[in-house]
Amino acid sequence: MRIAVSEYQGRIAPVFDTCRRVLIFLHTAEGDSEVGSEDWSSLARHLRPDRLVQLSIETVLCGGISCWMNDQITARGLTLIPWLSGNVQEILMAYRNGAIFAPEYAMPGWTGCRARAFRATSPNALGRGRFRVRKGEKRCLDSMERDH
Repeated sequence: MRIAVSEYQGRIAPVFDTCRRVLIFLHTAEGDSEVGSEDWSSLARHLRPDRLVQLSIETVLCGGISCWMNDQITARGLTLIPWLSGNVQEILMAYRNGAIFAPEYAMPGWTGCRARAFRATSPNALGRGRFRVRKGEKRCLDSMERDH
């Protein structure tokens, strides 16, 4: 499986829509190996989802993302795991180990777009102590969706 990771200085880029570099990894049973990288500094925003398809990407790991970009990527059948923060290698290891949704990999202060955040209060609540988005609300940067 091929994974695309938005990268800035060895960490997950804070916003996918404006990231300048994407790392491409081959995810196999033996491990993850970097197979390439692309400079996206001059790639127009509306071309990025199709470029992911051209690169045979199946999964995208990224930081913040606009609603428009979220919709475009998922409409092309790609798996999108947004709102991540941290070192690229640590994120890849967490993905491999099934721990990608652990609180330490979530963007600080993330509550999603148009979200009225609330904290899970029940001791048995999924994600206890983490912010959640109410059902039906998108998890993206709505302020950026007006750009396109």
